[in-house]
Amino acid sequence: MRSGARREVLVWLLPILAAACGGAALDPSPAPPGSSSVPPDVPPGVDAAPKDAGPTPSTADAATPDARVDAAEGGERDAEADAGPPGDADAGAASDAGPPTYLSGQSYFDTSGNQWLEYIAGDLPIVLSVPHDGAMEPASVVDRAANPACPTITTVRDTNAATLGRLMQAAFVARYGGRPHLVVANISRKKVDLNREIDEATCGEPRMQQVWAEMHGFIEAAVAAEVARFGNVFYMDIHAHGHALERMELGYLFSGGALRSFATNPAFTSATSPSFANLPRYRDGLVSTRELLTGASAFGTRLSERGLPSVPSQPDPAPLLGESYFNGGYNTERYTSAAHPATFGWQVETNPASRASAAQRSATATALADGVVAFLFEHHGTFTGASTWRVPPPLP
Repeated sequence: MRSGARREVLVWLLPILAAACGGAALDPSPAPPGSSSVPPDVPPGVDAAPKDAGPTPSTADAATPDARVDAAEGGERDAEADAGPPGDADAGAASDAGPPTYLSGQSYFDTSGNQWLEYIAGDLPIVLSVPHDGAMEPASVVDRAANPACPTITTVRDTNAATLGRLMQAAFVARYGGRPHLVVANISRKKVDLNREIDEATCGEPRMQQVWAEMHGFIEAAVAAEVARFGNVFYMDIHAHGHALERMELGYLFSGGALRSFATNPAFTSATSPSFANLPRYRDGLVSTRELLTGASAFGTRLSERGLPSVPSQPDPAPLLGESYFNGGYNTERYTSAAHPATFGWQVETNPASRASAAQRSATATALADGVVAFLFEHHGTFTGASTWRVPPPLP
């Protein structure tokens, strides 16, 4: 990140991150009446159109091949090149106003007054983010594609990814009695890319730099609060792909080539730090890289058992040469790096069939929630800090 842009963003980030580092108080009680942005006639977990929303999404979006540059082997997302510098979590001085109080189940919005961002606070050491499913396209903000500061960008929308995030929250509440944190971008990726470093994300547009800072401020606040409460945090960045193969793509920051080497060469090791590097059992040498990628207890294997074919997993250990695969981006790199030593997780790219209908989206969200619990039950067990959360057995 260029130093000038970094200094400018930190001016906005300081009060947000100061609150985050102070530990936001999270009350597991239901949200106060009228606090949510979802109208009362919309069932929980179902997307409502945000105020001043952009064009209504078409059903064709979910099945349209993804136009992101990912063609075959040569287009695999390079974790080091694409992720940008991790750890922009610079802490500032304490705010005179004190840390904000985030109530579990209540929605909080960015300071633009346009609800370009929504943070639904939780009460579990699980943080979900959805950066690419925004539909709001403010005419006063120049499209990134028309900005000469960004000659090569991607603006494809991850349609229904936000719905999956909301449904995952609802599934956790219904099945396990707790709520993950959820941060959703309602503003279009055409205006700002909230899974890129700030220069590429905003093309130098000051209002979008503010949005970028506040999006990551919400995530930082959720992570910091739950690390203080529970010692560790699981993070998931939720996306949607349009590739030909109907399978979930799990991004642990290893390239497709590295996954093939892990699958075919028992002696292979990688210099890349995976996104689960901060998982305590992995850090302590109690579970191997291969087990977490393709073993019987791997997250991808747990999803496959629940009707969501996934790569990597025991049945499908790696994309074949020539097959498209997303291995994780800026958010995954940032929030699972050494700058966040108590946070582990990964990127999930959901396939078109997994979000093709309301019934399927609900089933997918439930399977994702159960898969997370199954993985944590096996590989973490108990989160312990100022408070304790014993991961429950996954429901069948």
